[in-house]
Amino acid sequence: SERQQHHLNETSIMGEEVQTTSSYFVRVPLGGNPGELVAVDDITGALRGYAKIPPDAQEGEEFEVASNGGGVLDFDAPGFPLFERLAKTRGAYDDDFCPEAFEPSQWRAIRGSPCWLGCWALTFLSGAMVAVWYAPPKRLLHVLAMYALTFSVSMAFVLSMWWEHRRELEPGVLVAIFWTSGTVGVCCAAFLNWSVLHIWPFIDPYCHPLHPLGLGWPEEPPTIFCIAKASFEWVLMAGLIEETMKFFALLRLRPTPESTSEACCCRRRGHGPDGNARPLGPRRLLLDRLLRSWWARLAPTPYAFACAALASGGGLATVENFHYIFFDADAYDRAIESGDLSHALGRIVSSCAHMVWTGMAGIALAQWHFLPEGHPNRPRYRWSGLVIPIVSHGLFDVCSVLRTCYPEEHCMEWPPDSHNWVCGHCVLPDWSRFAVGIFFQILFIGTGLLFHHQWTYTLLDLSVECCRPLLVVEKPAEASVS
Repeated sequence: SERQQHHLNETSIMGEEVQTTSSYFVRVPLGGNPGELVAVDDITGALRGYAKIPPDAQEGEEFEVASNGGGVLDFDAPGFPLFERLAKTRGAYDDDFCPEAFEPSQWRAIRGSPCWLGCWALTFLSGAMVAVWYAPPKRLLHVLAMYALTFSVSMAFVLSMWWEHRRELEPGVLVAIFWTSGTVGVCCAAFLNWSVLHIWPFIDPYCHPLHPLGLGWPEEPPTIFCIAKASFEWVLMAGLIEETMKFFALLRLRPTPESTSEACCCRRRGHGPDGNARPLGPRRLLLDRLLRSWWARLAPTPYAFACAALASGGGLATVENFHYIFFDADAYDRAIESGDLSHALGRIVSSCAHMVWTGMAGIALAQWHFLPEGHPNRPRYRWSGLVIPIVSHGLFDVCSVLRTCYPEEHCMEWPPDSHNWVCGHCVLPDWSRFAVGIFFQILFIGTGLLFHHQWTYTLLDLSVECCRPLLVVEKPAEASVS
């Protein structure tokens, strides 16, 4: 077994201890070879870290390692070398590895084609040129700043979180997931939101998601029932639709090369006379490989899943920012006339919220993929992590609507078909808007802290559990035969 002893190296400065080093004696398991990794347990049996078997160590011998640079490697050491090794064993950043089911070019696409990075940069450069072409000469820098705010926050957030784990996920996967969410996800979400948005007023013309006002507004504020009804409708509309569309992009991710075969539904069902699965014909086999290489993307570690989830949230947020900043005619005209960036700067909060919510769903999806069935921490369904993002997204949007104050030049007929025009006014009184603002901040900061906890602790524990097969363990002794 393993023994532990503590050596306290006390270096005192003004009578204070500044460093404590713990030493561990680790036995080389049977079958362990120099250079392989072995688990290091503390005196309670808990996993402390891991260490490399030294070149001169033999099976059954003990070698000494210590914390604080003395041989014990932490799982969250800079660069996350153990997680990098797990990714490499599953084909990431390994040009010499190719599963038998794919051609090298197809497998390279599944790993993430590098050409996607060039397409990404070219797209945003082309957009900048279009913005310069249509910008008024006196507002050129202003328009460029607005354009930069559409994607710079999302890109900075995703790249900063991915950078520490860049050896676990190839950047081509990030770009592929980004554009899946930013194209297919945005188009589907826009159509569904537009359709549902025109249904709610038919159900209740006086209280619906865009105008949760009530029949007596502005003389009487909206009732609690109206606000609750509008909140529920926002959860079903923006929350359910947009979070589902962002999650759809994550269904492309696969943790292992073997699981990429599950990414295509064109495989022939049924069995032949011998009881084995019927083989695919050459044409169908080619189609199967092409579809899998086009759809599936390799995310070999839990942190890779989470980074790809952030990219999915950033993709939809970026395209949504383009819509609100440049295609909302009233907001754009006011921004150009006044030179005010406040509307564009307000999209920073929405961009971060989109990525945080999808990141939480991606972490739950990683648990579903990497944990075995029956594990207490494994979600029952792959979409189980969508519940909190859907509700948070809906409440986030309804808070934005409830805090709205219309300018004096904004006039609308209220109640509808009453020929009574109302100009200006706020949706809620001052004290109610203040309370909604407090709730909005708690919601935003609370979901951010929850995501931080999951990223820091949940993903680390999950990654460590996934890496256990990389650590050499003592093989059970074979039973003797009498």
